Amino acid sequence: MKKTYAPDNGPVAHAWNAGTLKLTQPMDATGIEKEIEITMDAKLNRVTLVHRLTNRGTKKENLAVWALSAMAAGGRAIFPQEAYRSHSDQLLPVRAMALWGYTDMKDPRWSWGTHYIQLRQDSAMATPQKLGMTNTLGWAAYALDKALFINRFGYESSAQYPDFNSNCETYTDATMLEVETLGPMTQLAPGESVEHTEEWNLFHAEVGDDEAAIGRTLLPLIQQTSAVK
Repeated sequence: MKKTYAPDNGPVAHAWNAGTLKLTQPMDATGIEKEIEITMDAKLNRVTLVHRLTNRGTKKENLAVWALSAMAAGGRAIFPQEAYRSHSDQLLPVRAMALWGYTDMKDPRWSWGTHYIQLRQDSAMATPQKLGMTNTLGWAAYALDKALFINRFGYESSAQYPDFNSNCETYTDATMLEVETLGPMTQLAPGESVEHTEEWNLFHAEVGDDEAAIGRTLLPLIQQTSAVK
């Protein structure tokens, strides 16, 4: 936890190169240097982010890239369930889910559906909620009024992810909601780097609450976005 929450309040270096903005934080007390490269698509409402950790220390570190996107209050996060299959067709589990000690599955902000998991941000409810999951489909969305944010990210079936194999997490409290993505656990030797890529997409779309409405509006837009490997 010391490495996860190392302060990063110092000045950040920045550089432009061929349409890409690179932000570099100086090495923190743990010996890790953090970088983000941000590239806006010239024609589409799409931004590609490359998150990079570099070990500037003297010891090998076991770590994973953790990318948090803090969303404005009042919206709703949407995450895909694995495709439904009957008991006779599928005997083995298809995903892992991680629950925190303060996660309450009866909290009204959650909607546990057949095809989607939804979490609403409610400024009147201060109790935090958090969930981690193995998200093999590689997308998460946040709907607020008529704005729809879609985050695409990768999943490696042979890799091990943090928090009981979660490559996607969400957290909410009274102020905001986070759409979080994670890279695989990596043994990073001094001088080595590891990268994690996200693709952000923004659409003008009003997404209904029920699963049929979500499917009609959201899935065609998911198909327009790019899967991240």
